[in-house]
Amino acid sequence: MKSTLLLTIIACVLFSCACKKDPTIVSNICDKQIIIDSKLYNNGDNDPLTIKDIKLDGDCLDITYSYGGGCADVQFNLVCDGAIMESMPLQTNVRVNFRDKDNCKALITTTESIDLTPLKKLGTPISFKLKGWETRILYE
Repeated sequence: MKSTLLLTIIACVLFSCACKKDPTIVSNICDKQIIIDSKLYNNGDNDPLTIKDIKLDGDCLDITYSYGGGCADVQFNLVCDGAIMESMPLQTNVRVNFRDKDNCKALITTTESIDLTPLKKLGTPISFKLKGWETRILYE
């Protein structure tokens, strides 16, 4: 009986030690990727929304926004025109492409997480001003 109890305690200690998280592993999983498309940038949907907060978390840009609606699905995309302004750092144009085709009046607030890694093919570091947000965002 004592040996079974001792083995159980040792097994519990070993299993609890084996499950420690590695602090160097970071999980940056974004909801979707930024789209680089000049036609979509210039002609995409532009329904009203208010950007409440922006946070850069690794390669993910977390955009918290609000809009009037709530009765139907919305489409939210972050779009870059692909044009580069030669400066240091490089600069480009980015905007939200948002479609909300319902007449409901609820004030909805939500957050989208956008993967910015496609911007790396334009060059890094790269800076952009998101329409509707005052501060420039530097992505490295």
